[in-house]
Order: sequence, then structure tokens, then C-alpha cells
Amino acid sequence: MGRLDGKVAFITGAARGQGRSHAVRLAQEGCEIIGLDLCAQIESVGYPMATAEDLSETVRLVEEHDHRMVAVQADVRDLAQVEAVLQRGLREFGRLDIVPANAGIAPIVGEQRFQALFRRGALCHRRHTARRRGEMQRLGVTEWRPAIGWRRPRTCSRRGVGP
Repeated sequence: MGRLDGKVAFITGAARGQGRSHAVRLAQEGCEIIGLDLCAQIESVGYPMATAEDLSETVRLVEEHDHRMVAVQADVRDLAQVEAVLQRGLREFGRLDIVPANAGIAPIVGEQRFQALFRRGALCHRRHTARRRGEMQRLGVTEWRPAIGWRRPRTCSRRGVGP
């Protein structure tokens, strides 16, 4: 038995990196996973971004721990897409407990589009999950603060969701 048996997590940026590691670790502890990732290249990003194959690999790794994952290609900057993924996961699993707002990229530092990605993505993610109260825990929030001539993300952990 895992520490999180029967819980459900909603993870953005789930195709690889930290998102994948969150999904796999939470599955090891007993969670079912709702995951989304863009799975497309953004023009200003100079390295290959996550692909549909990466997202499929995350699903495979979660399933290795005998748990299910609703995995959808969606853009965290689009409120309607985030809501659709969340609703699909809620139909499948019936609840939501853990929400790490993980999606984000860093190579377009300083550009308005970069700031929009984090701010809009985290906002969309939080807006649709904050309404789900009860046992839900918000584990990650992305904020922005100036730092030596450029901007960098600062993450902080928070437990619980207020009214």
C-alpha cells in the first residue's frame, strides 16, 4: 500500500522531466494521474520540446506501477483546454487531490511570451483546480520576481486551498 492510495493528481508538463518524475513517483505511492503536455515545438525554443511519444512513455511508466493515467496533449496557456483535460480526468477518476503546477520552459527568458506561459499556465491550472476543495493539496505555484538583469521562476510549496 502506498501513502497516496486512492488519490488523483493533475500534472501539467507531464511528458518528460519533472512532470514525468512527479507522475511516476505519485503512481509509485498509489495515485492515479491526470496529465497534460503541449507535445509541440514552440518557435522561439532552441531545443526539442516534448513529443507525443514522450507523453506515451510517461503513461507506460505510470502503468508499470499498476495505476492509470489520463494523458492529453493540451496547452496550459489555453483555459478551455486545461478545463477539458481536468473534466475528462474527473469523469475517469471522480476526484482530484494533488495539483503540482509544473509546466514551463526557460529559453525565452525576458520575453513577454515567456512570462505569459508561466503566469497564464499557472493561473489556468490553479483556477480550475482551486474550485475542487476537500482533500486537495496544491503543491506548486510559479511566481515571478526580478533577478540580476533577467527574470527567473521562483517556486514555492503551499498546502491546502482556501475558500
